[in-house]
Amino acid sequence: MEAGRLGQHLWFRDCDDIRHLVRIASIQMVCDADPAQDETVLFVANKQLRVPIPLDALMPMIDPAGRQKQSR
Repeated sequence: MEAGRLGQHLWFRDCDDIRHLVRIASIQMVCDADPAQDETVLFVANKQLRVPIPLDALMPMIDPAGRQKQSR
């Protein structure tokens, strides 16, 4: 897994091996990319980015204080 948080930014390497540094506030939506739940799709500034990181591993980097609402 290549991803981390740098201040108000999230850095990661996508499925095409391209590196990204995005402002966390610019993330519009995050969802599972596949039924196996081992990849995540991020929508950033109207661009879709597929990341080889499970959603459950990515969420603490997006919201380290754990303020996200969990519903099941």
